[in-house]
Amino acid sequence: MAQGDNRKVTLKNVSKASGLSLTTVSRALRQPKAVHADTRAKLLGKFSGPVVEAWNLRDSAIDSAVGFDNYAASVEMTRSLIERGSENIVMVGGAAHRNDQTEDRTPGFVDAMRGAGCSVTKDTIVEDDSPATIEGGGALIQRLMARKDKPDAIFFLGPRRNA
Repeated sequence: MAQGDNRKVTLKNVSKASGLSLTTVSRALRQPKAVHADTRAKLLGKFSGPVVEAWNLRDSAIDSAVGFDNYAASVEMTRSLIERGSENIVMVGGAAHRNDQTEDRTPGFVDAMRGAGCSVTKDTIVEDDSPATIEGGGALIQRLMARKDKPDAIFFLGPRRNA
């Protein structure tokens, strides 16, 4: 859309202007890693105004990006738990292949744990894709606390959502 154009920007308008399907446009904006970089560049390159990507900081921003480094945030959070005396930390998150935040936060957790000499096993990382509700979280905590080797800290990566 041209600069000075006061029409509302919709996925449909962007799809038409870029020549890409509505599904591809939606996926490119919501899950950028699910769409080839050339397709994203084609989509955003048709836009004459500034392009600001939000949420996760990436090296591959088309124009500019605002947000934070989820890997570094996860490292700092994990270190904080360790510094407070936690040794058996369990990380709970959704499937990394469907969420770029989880994709960045999981390695940060693992690297911080290993860097502090803490073991990371199949029981340390729990993938849970159920919707984020009080009831679901309560049931998950009960399952974790029923383990023989109870966690002394639980690190939830953030809101979970169904794909």
